[in-house]
Amino acid sequence: MTAKRNYKFRKDLIMDERWSVFEANVQSYRSNMIASQSFLLAVAAGLMQHKILECACVIIALFQLWYIWFRIIRVRTIIVDYYFYKLYELTINEEEIQLLRKKNKKSNSKGKNTFLTVDIYVHNRAIRKEVNKKKHVKHNMRISRFKIDLLLPITFTILWILFFLCCVGVI
Repeated sequence: MTAKRNYKFRKDLIMDERWSVFEANVQSYRSNMIASQSFLLAVAAGLMQHKILECACVIIALFQLWYIWFRIIRVRTIIVDYYFYKLYELTINEEEIQLLRKKNKKSNSKGKNTFLTVDIYVHNRAIRKEVNKKKHVKHNMRISRFKIDLLLPITFTILWILFFLCCVGVI
């Protein structure tokens, strides 16, 4: 009994550490991206006389914003949710796993994956939806995440569009 309790404690500790690390990484990524976008805005403002360089700065910033920031933050927040749920011992029973396996082509059919894995949770929207439903969560984009991870990139995008319009002489 003691060995089983120690294993459970160790497993919870590992999940807690992973959750903390991924959560800290997400916060760090957000801070870095906000700082880099602010820096690029300052550089673009300084390059107002050099239209080609200003346009290049706009292209780099938009690429960074939507291809790097938005995609990385989106996946990382899903991973944070996974470890948060695992921290509270989210397991899938055998009936649910059979249903979810039909939706997930990557899972094996031998019955080995009776626990939710981070790969399955991150890459399979149907399974993520089922897990969120089980945890009474509408979707992974909470209101604070919505503001920081979607509205902030949209705001930066509007600023970059204005810079681009200045660059091509429309404004």
